[in-house]
Amino acid sequence: CQNCGYEGIKKFCPECGQKNIQLKKITQLLSDFFDTFLSLDFRIFPTLKYLIFKPGFLTKEYWDGRREKYLPPLRLYLIISFLTFVILPFITQFTLGKGFLCVTSEEQKQNAPEGYALVEFYYFDDVNNQYEEQYEKGEIDKDELESNKKYLMLSKNGMNIAFERRITIDNMLTQYVPMAMFLMMPLLAVLMHLILYRNKELFYIHHLISSVHLHSFMFLNLFILLLIMPIIPNFIGDAIGPLIIILPPIIYFIFSFKNTYNDNWLKSILKSLVSGPLYLIMVLGLTYLIFNFGMMFLGFYGA
Repeated sequence: CQNCGYEGIKKFCPECGQKNIQLKKITQLLSDFFDTFLSLDFRIFPTLKYLIFKPGFLTKEYWDGRREKYLPPLRLYLIISFLTFVILPFITQFTLGKGFLCVTSEEQKQNAPEGYALVEFYYFDDVNNQYEEQYEKGEIDKDELESNKKYLMLSKNGMNIAFERRITIDNMLTQYVPMAMFLMMPLLAVLMHLILYRNKELFYIHHLISSVHLHSFMFLNLFILLLIMPIIPNFIGDAIGPLIIILPPIIYFIFSFKNTYNDNWLKSILKSLVSGPLYLIMVLGLTYLIFNFGMMFLGFYGA
């Protein structure tokens, strides 16, 4: 073996597992590349089938040690999320034009380029006045006033820079939502471990595997929705769009909880109704915080 020196290897080294490749022809390098991705492709089809049609099945299989036939949970999540945010910019061009652009004043709104959907952020002056009033009433001291005004202006400057450079909200969300969702996976597992399923036979890692599969489905649901959005009439999309985004994950949570944790229907429904809104609030809050931090970062470093 060229890696560890073990003698008597064939296709793979029994000591370190490295494949025996002699770098003499470029076809050997290409063969190694396609072998990796073809094996990945063959496993993704049964994995997706069970992910969609048998909620909780992949989690139970992973818990029980039957893992070779399916993609590992984290790799499945990364593939689906990657594909989702690869097609997102192309889909938004059909449905939203050039995207959502922040405007912080009427002047910007009047001078905005065509093809963008405008989102008004006119609250900066009002918030600044509120800080001044709080300072005059003695509710905050001068240092806190200056600090609040500083962060407020950084956020506004970031939006102004985003407007000038045509950095749209959907462009930023393409970067921030995956980060928020990735951070939410361990948090959802904590919620299941400490509140929903305080089962001594299960460790935190069990719930984390379940959380990864749940997030994989949510991204898959978004991926499918993005594919069908261009062919849905606008009046139908406006009417049922939020339901299409929210309802399938809630139903999926119910079936997944029942099948994974062997709960009855009533417990599964109640736990889904508890975890669903909490999860949505946490995701929206985390996305909002990351979005504002991104604007302040742009305002500080982008000037």
